[in-house]
Amino acid sequence: MLAVPAVAQSTNCTSPPPPDPKKNFFQNFLGPCYAIPIPTGPLNTTVGGDLNTTYNRIFYRTSPLYEFLIFGEFPNARSLSITPYDDHLTLVDWLDDYQIVPMTANYQNPFLPGNTFQEDQLYAIKLTMGGTEPTPQNTTPGCGFNGINVTSNVFDITKRHPGLSWNGLPGLPPTMPVHDDIGPSFGGEITVRRQFAQPDGGKVQLQAPYIVVRDLSTGCAVPSSQVLLTDANDPQYGNYTFVLTSENTLNKEHSWQNLTQITGHNWMANTYYTSLCYAKQPFNQAVWLRSDAWVAAADPDSSYLKVNLPSTLVSSAMANQQFLRFRFKLPVMSTLPCSGCTLTGSEQLRNWSLSLAYYTTNVTQTIATISDKNLIADPNGNVSLILGFGSQPPAWVTPANYYTFIDLSSIPAATLAAVNTLILRTATPGAGFQCSASNVPFHVMEYNPVGGYMDNYAPFMDVVTASQIPQIPTVLPVKNSCGITESQISVQPSYLACVLQGVQ
Repeated sequence: MLAVPAVAQSTNCTSPPPPDPKKNFFQNFLGPCYAIPIPTGPLNTTVGGDLNTTYNRIFYRTSPLYEFLIFGEFPNARSLSITPYDDHLTLVDWLDDYQIVPMTANYQNPFLPGNTFQEDQLYAIKLTMGGTEPTPQNTTPGCGFNGINVTSNVFDITKRHPGLSWNGLPGLPPTMPVHDDIGPSFGGEITVRRQFAQPDGGKVQLQAPYIVVRDLSTGCAVPSSQVLLTDANDPQYGNYTFVLTSENTLNKEHSWQNLTQITGHNWMANTYYTSLCYAKQPFNQAVWLRSDAWVAAADPDSSYLKVNLPSTLVSSAMANQQFLRFRFKLPVMSTLPCSGCTLTGSEQLRNWSLSLAYYTTNVTQTIATISDKNLIADPNGNVSLILGFGSQPPAWVTPANYYTFIDLSSIPAATLAAVNTLILRTATPGAGFQCSASNVPFHVMEYNPVGGYMDNYAPFMDVVTASQIPQIPTVLPVKNSCGITESQISVQPSYLACVLQGVQ
């Protein structure tokens, strides 16, 4: 097993010592003078993030003289993703968590079916920026990898994202910029996501992954003081060869975001493309719509459906002692993380969540997230979820009767009253499962004339009083409409308000 020094040990970084030629790159440079912890960013406050997910984000500007190495520990979590985005904040490439190759053959990836989680299992990701690897002869002693695997997990972060170009489309305003189809990307964002991440109980304490900058002229790491920008107003900004920073707004030349292109993508997603709606599903007060193909820094493993609620719906339910009831069928879910649990490969979904959020111009703030772990399903997978705002439901609303009751009254009333958005996430559908949100076409409502792209896996919502909740939960009729394709349906736009906002 690879011996890794503690990255948190105290060291004087004013004049870091030269690399020990008897050690390898990681043993020499996984210390506080070189290893930069990727900061945790609360995406729930701005772009509708999932409250059960830990987001680690860092922004960068590229230079072919260097490369990035992300060093981390496979987490005791339900899922892991490490995703680079280009300067349009658009997906460049990604690996599913089960595809990440560990650093050595002694380590195991716990996201492979049949592998039980173990502490201190390590991985490394290389992010190249167009430079050339140093030859062994040009690598400074102590800066080599010495057989440690850093070549199996590689991203080229100078690439431009494929597709999503608006060039040549009709009806664009004259002020619309030309989309940069070719690149290269001059900067971007790296996001690490871990859902239901548990505390690190091992010897290698890597609560968050670390990023190290490698100089390709020597193979050695660059001190963090030379690459990490901590203040957007730093007068030394122009002296940095490139930047790593946790700040995502810096309107300066050669920054890591191309704000003109990002604004163009956002306009195309939320203004240019019209959402297609069918007749409203009878009695369902939730009109589920899939978002655009472009969502800023979206999770590539997740698909999103949204409901735009009337602005007074929740406040009225609170005032009238009503409940929001959701009925749907829950897919066969992953049991991770839990002691001794493994993926079987037969899961229909890895992640499922329903978030209540407040949307205003360019900001989606998550107020509460309900995961499949909160839900009680009957033997056939049917769920009856009752959301309350302080009022108590009838005595028969219990898990024994296959009800899930969640009281949201601990959230301030003014915050609850602002809820105007529901966000449904489904992530990593299993082979053959055609009832996830990924089966809904972009900019199209889930319900359709043959029953819906997700059948009764899409939540049916209504507002009820206590007296309207039956002693035995009612089950939605099966429509057998999963797997339907858009070409099989006659699309007839209706007068429904089909407005989509981007979510993270």
